[in-house]
Amino acid sequence: MPVSFQTCIVLPAVISPIAVATIWRRMYQRSGVINQMLDPFGLKALATSSPGSPDVVLCTLALAAPVFVFKFTAYFLAVPKALQETAHIDGVTESQIYRRVIMPIALPVVVTTALPEFLRNSNELFASVAAVDPG
Repeated sequence: MPVSFQTCIVLPAVISPIAVATIWRRMYQRSGVINQMLDPFGLKALATSSPGSPDVVLCTLALAAPVFVFKFTAYFLAVPKALQETAHIDGVTESQIYRRVIMPIALPVVVTTALPEFLRNSNELFASVAAVDPG
């Protein structure tokens, strides 16, 4: 991976969730970058403060993405190539290899990553809502 791409992935994980929420808030303000891009299309402004608003959801995803990317990348690189080669010899397609060979093996990393991240993000949800609240 290029260094700049790695930096973009890791940056939200190493800075405060309030700082990330503030960045998203500035992007979603009525005069922010996102709403300026949507105005020519006649779309309404997206600045809201509900937990399901786009800015809060994107902020939460930006905080969780680095953990998932690094854990999944490390885990999938550790899957033996022999399993994939054996499945190819048996005539299995790439999507079937992923669905029937790789994903059952990866279930432990999915569960051990998703559960703590869900708990962490649910704890930080109210901080994100408070940070992006326009009022």
